[in-house]
Amino acid sequence: MKNKTENTQTISIDKEATFPYPVHNWVSIANNSINVTKGGTATFLLTVTIPNSPHEASNGIVSYTPELTAKTDGGSSTGFSGSPFSIIIDNEPPRNVTITQKNATNNQVVVSFSAYDDWSHWYSNQTENAHSNGIKKYTITLKSKDGSTTVTSGTCEGRAASRELTLSHSAIQPNTEYNASVKATDLAGNSQNASVGVKTAPSIPQNFSTSDLYYTGVTLHWNACAGATNYRVYLYESGSSNYINSYPTNTNSINITGLQDDKTYQVTVKSGSAVGESRLSSKYSFTTPGITIVGSSIVCEQDDFGLKVFCLVQ
Repeated sequence: MKNKTENTQTISIDKEATFPYPVHNWVSIANNSINVTKGGTATFLLTVTIPNSPHEASNGIVSYTPELTAKTDGGSSTGFSGSPFSIIIDNEPPRNVTITQKNATNNQVVVSFSAYDDWSHWYSNQTENAHSNGIKKYTITLKSKDGSTTVTSGTCEGRAASRELTLSHSAIQPNTEYNASVKATDLAGNSQNASVGVKTAPSIPQNFSTSDLYYTGVTLHWNACAGATNYRVYLYESGSSNYINSYPTNTNSINITGLQDDKTYQVTVKSGSAVGESRLSSKYSFTTPGITIVGSSIVCEQDDFGLKVFCLVQ
């Protein structure tokens, strides 16, 4: 507040007049006696500590108008009112706390989560850049299925636009069940938990081999991955980063046709299940055999595109 008088004023807040019993006992004021010269201002810091006991403070929103006293150097006093403000009392934990699995890879789990707080949300709704739904922070923890071992954890601010988190760690195993939990903490520090069972995707396919390798096709094999219900194979020309085609299969082998003779190809494979897909395997290379003409030959004909047709000479 600003001193618009000609004299120095000593400004203070009358706690008992401002706050009824027992609220004035919750309030502490840093430096509650400020000397303000002409044109100067006084800023008061009020700290409100709400009791945890519901008998002393019930949940809700209460509004107050500060009652202040200004004393001049001569000792005369003047009372006046400041701008009203509200106190939100929140002694309850968040509700509707949920966590669900979105998807997974062989060593990652993606979860989404949400929560709502009946009283803290009043502050976040009225305050720009405040946390959403009255939630200050989410703490997500991934544990073994029986809950005895913590694998990894992470946090997400309540104001974050996306309430999703990817839990990743070298200790996470493929095709394995875990327990994922979320702890939602509101702006008053109250918290509530929820948990869900999650599962990782199958392992990355390995140990590739070929059979029936011929001029224009090949049959590709790899070790079956536990828990896999499908696979996808990506075909590349050797050295290229862009795949030519992709092929779905429900087994750990596939026949690929339409290839060119005497050419090197590469493949990568990933496994899949209901919860997600593994990461791509390392590239595996194979070369189709070239077409060999045995015996003497001459060009019998050549079309307009330069395609030669060879005839064997006996």
